[in-house]
Amino acid sequence: MTALNITEILANTSADRRSQLFDLCKLFVIDGRCLAPHHWIIERLVTMHWKGGSFDWRAVNVGFRGGEIEIARQQIISDQLARDEREHLRKHEKDLFDYLDKRRDTFQEVFDKGTRQPSNYADFISVLQGPGGAFWTFGAGMYQRVTGVVLDEKSIRKFVDACPPLGAALLGVFVAYYERCIRDLKTGPSFRAGRYDLFMSVYLPYCDQFITDDDKQRRSLQEVTSVGGFSTEVRAYKEWRRGFTLMI
Repeated sequence: MTALNITEILANTSADRRSQLFDLCKLFVIDGRCLAPHHWIIERLVTMHWKGGSFDWRAVNVGFRGGEIEIARQQIISDQLARDEREHLRKHEKDLFDYLDKRRDTFQEVFDKGTRQPSNYADFISVLQGPGGAFWTFGAGMYQRVTGVVLDEKSIRKFVDACPPLGAALLGVFVAYYERCIRDLKTGPSFRAGRYDLFMSVYLPYCDQFITDDDKQRRSLQEVTSVGGFSTEVRAYKEWRRGFTLMI
């Protein structure tokens, strides 16, 4: 399970439901582990690379022992703390999506002037990953925020190739850009997943299977795994659950 799972539970409106979900979390951490918040993982990976020497993303510890301890303790979460967490999530999600929604008209003006509009998410990413593309600018920005070092495009390309979680994180961010700014909203499936739903893309390289009960998140992360070439299988919860029924 992930730190973002815990955050979403904390924000649940029902005290009984929060308690029920934390009881369920205990079962997961008995034989499993909790993964750190998405931004901590990126920070740890970038820091390890910045220190020099051979870099192996699999060797970087991305566990979240503090989260496992809190799950085991399961202290009572007050309604006020839940409200604060919920308002925090809503504010940051609104800030991000309002910003992207306002940029849609700007992109459409560019397309109206003759620039080719990407036909799908994979097409959009291929444009962003061209020479001087925004994909590499964003990646270099993430690296700089952690280390203060500005990588050139050749260096950030090399690092992204060597660090699948960073590539997955970038792909998740650009799902929001594609959905909010680029996609023809009258055609095709919606990828309008939540902010944290998309941030969970960073976890994909660590999973054989990623299970979700949110159709928009499932479609979004399936796009990320397809374009990123990850072996992770993103599955709907109902589909995953039916597999156990057949085994019985």
